[in-house]
Amino acid sequence: MKKLVSVALSCLLVVAVGFAAAGDAPAKFSKGLLWKIEKSNIRPSYVFGTIHLDDPRVTDLPVPVKETFARSRSFTMEMIIDDASAQKFATSMLLDDGNDLKTLLGEPLFAKTTEVMREYGMPSEITVRFKPWALMLTLILPKKRQGVIVDEVLSQQALQQHKSVHQLESVEEQISVFDGLPMEVQVGLLKHTVAHHDLIPGMMEESIKAYLKRDLGALWEINNSMMEDEADKNLNEALLQRVLYDRNQRMAERMQPRLAEGGAFIAVGALHLYGEKGVLSLLQSRGYQITRMY
Repeated sequence: MKKLVSVALSCLLVVAVGFAAAGDAPAKFSKGLLWKIEKSNIRPSYVFGTIHLDDPRVTDLPVPVKETFARSRSFTMEMIIDDASAQKFATSMLLDDGNDLKTLLGEPLFAKTTEVMREYGMPSEITVRFKPWALMLTLILPKKRQGVIVDEVLSQQALQQHKSVHQLESVEEQISVFDGLPMEVQVGLLKHTVAHHDLIPGMMEESIKAYLKRDLGALWEINNSMMEDEADKNLNEALLQRVLYDRNQRMAERMQPRLAEGGAFIAVGALHLYGEKGVLSLLQSRGYQITRMY
């Protein structure tokens, strides 16, 4: 269970990729994964964009990232994943307020959802216990998981190198990202994911390729074809506001103590770096000089 939850805890970037809007998206900070963050009289720090997957192609870190990480004094990730946080997140995925998933979804969507979830090894008597957003996350995650995600690889290495390890968010805050979505939005997002679940493996592969090219713009736009109508776009905007934009503000604020110390290495999902509303733009507006390193 912890392995499933640990991936789900950090899959917010993957969710954003799956529903990313395109076309008029801002292009600022559209290429690059490793960025130097500087301000006068403070030792430089670095922000690294990850993709929250356990694919060996992304967990095998590039040499410039390894070298920069080794020189850093501290490591900060979105959230530290331990047994307690994993259990709390797992519990939050279950309906607990008397709601019935079949009633929430309606018979046609419930039947289709249970059919798809069986492909993920989840029988209908288990599926019925989950919140709509939790099932959406499960469908977006790869069916086969090969190991720990890159964020956890960095965390383990930080401890081995005797660096201090910090987090930008609590498990309660990450849970609230999804629990705070109105139920009609949760249901709409699940409906969209169920309808396109056969496209998800291909989307994930294309997302990994874009990430390895350090092309955040392509990562942002890769699934524009999934936004088929105005209802999809409205769901997308509601999700992006909570998954990216609101959290970008929080992350930029909570990076400040580490940046003030200097020598920090901060890892967040790559799409948090992208565009006018991204973390890098927010740090730039606070007077930091931002330089792409890789």
